[in-house]
Amino acid sequence: KAEAHFLAGEFLPAAEDYEKVAYQPVGTSAKENAADSGYAAIIAYQKHIDLLGGDKSKKAKKKVTEYREVAVESMLRFSAKFDSDKRSPTVLTNAAEYLFGLNQYERAIEVAQNLVAAKNLDKTLMKTAYGIMAHSYFKLEDYANAKTSYINQRSLVKKDGEEYTQISERIAAAVFKNAEVIEQTSGKMEAAAELLRIKQLSPNSPIRVTAQYDATSLLMSIEKWPEAIVELRELIALYPKHELAVEF
Repeated sequence: KAEAHFLAGEFLPAAEDYEKVAYQPVGTSAKENAADSGYAAIIAYQKHIDLLGGDKSKKAKKKVTEYREVAVESMLRFSAKFDSDKRSPTVLTNAAEYLFGLNQYERAIEVAQNLVAAKNLDKTLMKTAYGIMAHSYFKLEDYANAKTSYINQRSLVKKDGEEYTQISERIAAAVFKNAEVIEQTSGKMEAAAELLRIKQLSPNSPIRVTAQYDATSLLMSIEKWPEAIVELRELIALYPKHELAVEF
C-alpha cells in the first residue's frame, strides 16, 4: 500500500504506511523489510516537503516547517531503532541539518555530537557534523565552542582548497566575537590575547589586521606599552599600504 501511494505521488500517506511497517511490524515479512520501510518513510517525507516547497505562500511555508519537524522525528526514530544500519549516520546528519534549519540549535548540537562520537564515521559526514555544531554554537553566541568546532572541521579539509579558506574566515569571526565576550567577563588583557590568536589560526583573514589592531588598542588602554609596540611594528612591516597604516 505504501509503495502504491508513493508511485501515485501521494507521499504523506506513503510515509505513514511505511512507518507502520517499520515500527509496528506484524509478521516475519514486515520485520525483514522494517529498516527499508523506515528509510523509505524519510524519503517520502522529503518528497512531500519538496512538493510543498513549490508554493511560496505563508500557509505553505508553515506547512513545510511542520513537516520538516515530522521528518526530523522520523529520522531520529530510524537512527535509534536501526542504529547498525549503514544508512543511519547519513540519516542522523540530515536530521542535524534539518534541526539547524528549524532553529533548534541545542538539538542540532546534540545530534551532531552523537555523530562525531561514533566510531568509523565517514570523513565527509564528520566534517558536516562539526560544521553544524559550529554554526549552532555561533547562533547561540557560544563563540568559544564555535571556534573549537570550526577548528575541528577545518582539520578534515585540504589546506589548499576554497573550503579551507571559508572555514578559516569563520574561525576568525568566532575568535573576534569571543574576544568581545572575554573583555566583558575576564578583562582587556585576556581579550587582547584572544584577538591575537587569529594570527596563528587565520593569518590570511581580512579580519586579522582589525583584530591585531584592536588588540593593540586594548593593550595600550591598560598601559602594556612594550606588548603593543611589538604588534604595531609587525602591522607596519606586514601591511604598509593598509587603510589603517597611518594609525599604526
